[in-house]
Amino acid sequence: MLQAFAHDLGNSPVYRHRDLAAAELERLKRQARAGLADRLSSLDGGNAILSAESLSTLMAAELQDVHDYFREHFDEIEVLIYFRPLKSRIESAFQERLKRRMSSLEDRFSLGYAGRVEMLDNAFGQDNIRVFRYARDEFPGGDVVRHFMQAVGEQPPLEAAVQDNNSLSLPAIQLLYAYRREYPKPQPGDKDIVAQLAHLAGPPLRFHSDLYSELCGTPKWGVRRFEKRVGFSISEDIEAHDAFAVRNESDLLAIPDTAMEWLRERTEHSALPRGDAGSNKSVAEQVRSLAQRSSA
Repeated sequence: MLQAFAHDLGNSPVYRHRDLAAAELERLKRQARAGLADRLSSLDGGNAILSAESLSTLMAAELQDVHDYFREHFDEIEVLIYFRPLKSRIESAFQERLKRRMSSLEDRFSLGYAGRVEMLDNAFGQDNIRVFRYARDEFPGGDVVRHFMQAVGEQPPLEAAVQDNNSLSLPAIQLLYAYRREYPKPQPGDKDIVAQLAHLAGPPLRFHSDLYSELCGTPKWGVRRFEKRVGFSISEDIEAHDAFAVRNESDLLAIPDTAMEWLRERTEHSALPRGDAGSNKSVAEQVRSLAQRSSA
C-alpha cells in the first residue's frame, strides 16, 4: 500500500536511506499498482480482505487516492483499524524504530490518533470506519486476527496468528540497542539481524512510568477528542510494570548474562562480561555478525 499510494515514497522510512532516483521510485509505484490490479482481477466477486498496516501512515490526499482506486472495484469499502493504549503504543513504536535505525530515549512520540481517524473519516466516510482498542486480553484467545475475522463475519483461522510485528524480547532489544549505537543508520543486514534476535526469549519491553511521561508527546486534548470519536478509553495503568521497567539508557545497556551467552553461541564469539564499559562496540560487532549467520 505504501509503495502504491505514497506521494513521497522516497522520503518514507522504508525507502529514505536507499536514495533512489525519481525514475526508480516511479517504477516501484507502477509495479505495486500492477500487482494490486492482478490480484483484484483474479477475484470472482464477493468480499475481499486487504491487510494494510501502512494505511495508518498515509496522509489525507493519499488516503483519498486509496479510496478512489478501490472504489472502482468495489461498491462498498469498510476500514477496520486498531489503536493501542498510548504507553503500549510507544513501547511498540520504539522497538519498530530501533529495527530500522537508532532511536534514543530522548526521542518523543506524538501520536496523532484523533487526526488519523478524522483523515480516515474524511476519505472513506465515518460510517465506514470501525475502530477497536488493541488489547490482547479482549481478543478471543488473545489473537487479534481471530477478532478481526469475526468482526468482518468470516471464519477465523484454526491456527494462532504469529506474534504481532515480530515483537522482540527485552534482552533482544537490548542487544539491538547496543548495535544501533554503533550503526545508527540502516544497514543491509538489518532485517536478518532482527530475524535472528526474534529467537531470543525473555520478558517484553516495558517503560517506567516516569520515562513514559517524558516520551509521550500526545496532548491530553487530543486524547479526549479521539476517545469521544471512538467511544472507548486508551488509558492504562502506566505504573503496572514499574518494578522491572526500563528507566533510562543504562537499563537498556545492562544486557543480561543469558543474552550474552545466547549471542556467543549464535556467533561463536567469546562472551563479554555484563556491564563492561568498553564492550559496546564488541557487542555491536557480534550482533552485526548475526546477519552473516542468517544468510549462511
